Amino acid sequence: AAYCGIHYLDSDAYPAGYKQLLFMGNIHGNCVNVDTISRNGATYKGEGKPDFLSANDPWFMPVVQKTGPDGSLYVLDWYDRYHCYQDAVRDAPGIDRLKGRLYRVRYRDTPRVWNYDLAKESDGQLIARLRTAPNDYFRQTIQRVLTERANPESRAALEQLALDDSAPQQSRRHALWTLIGSAPLDEAFHQRLLAHKDSFWRAWGVRAAGNMGRVSDEIRKHVAAAAHDDSPDVKLQVAIASRKINGLDPIPILTEVLASCGNDPLIPHIVWNNLHPLLEARSNDFVETFRKLDPKQSANVAALVPRIIERLLGRERFDAAPIAALIARLNESGDFPADAARGALNALATRVQTRELAGDK
Repeated sequence: AAYCGIHYLDSDAYPAGYKQLLFMGNIHGNCVNVDTISRNGATYKGEGKPDFLSANDPWFMPVVQKTGPDGSLYVLDWYDRYHCYQDAVRDAPGIDRLKGRLYRVRYRDTPRVWNYDLAKESDGQLIARLRTAPNDYFRQTIQRVLTERANPESRAALEQLALDDSAPQQSRRHALWTLIGSAPLDEAFHQRLLAHKDSFWRAWGVRAAGNMGRVSDEIRKHVAAAAHDDSPDVKLQVAIASRKINGLDPIPILTEVLASCGNDPLIPHIVWNNLHPLLEARSNDFVETFRKLDPKQSANVAALVPRIIERLLGRERFDAAPIAALIARLNESGDFPADAARGALNALATRVQTRELAGDK
């Protein structure tokens, strides 16, 4: 199988069994596959469902799926005998350049939508339309048009929509994304996001702070405190933003996020991607942070130490002190997982056996 054009369908034109699903073109299977998605900590997991459609023609190759203005799913079909480049190279004249197709898959008698031009509507008209938009085609297009205009006079209306609990959730989200995409957030509005009862808004408040880079002391304090947020979504965004915000020390923030993320399948990977570039110049700072951790609450951090030692062993300027300090800290308390100390010693032993660690080193 090979997949093209993953698309999340959110349209009022389809019945409940077809909405809020992932549609993927399967170019070797000549069909459009479907997945349901469910939360899995800070990320999602998918589960395959029966195909949305299957073609009776082996040339059918769905490469893009999109919601149209009428809410129907539109499928772009490459339509060719050859799926892969090596076949096309072998028989270049055999490539079909005439029969690409576009399918509109409607539910019963769903009418088409005509005679609209969003580019000609005022910001006020677009925001009003966004509040009641029936599908993600209109929501995304309105967001794009408003973001391109970046009109400061429209931001108050967008803020009001974003925080309006009576408005549809999807419309509120696109209002927020328009604000984030067009200019730095207003301080008061930004603080309301970071203190919101719903973790979705807190997470996007953190993400917006990371995008902005320069934020007020108050916003910076909010982001640092959010390392202890109960929501994995918020923790994930804190890990990503920690190196982007001026005046925020990422090492203790990343360590706190990792220590408190439990068995989340994604966050440890994001923490590592943001932490390891800092180790070359700031290994001693990490050691000091690690020393202060409560071993009973830091199993996730301890599990990362063997990987950190591998990184320190491979750095350009070798320094044994932080490596020794990390191993000593793992061994001085019986509350760290034994696998962490064993993994750290194995990292050293492997380097000795391969003679990468020899002589003065």
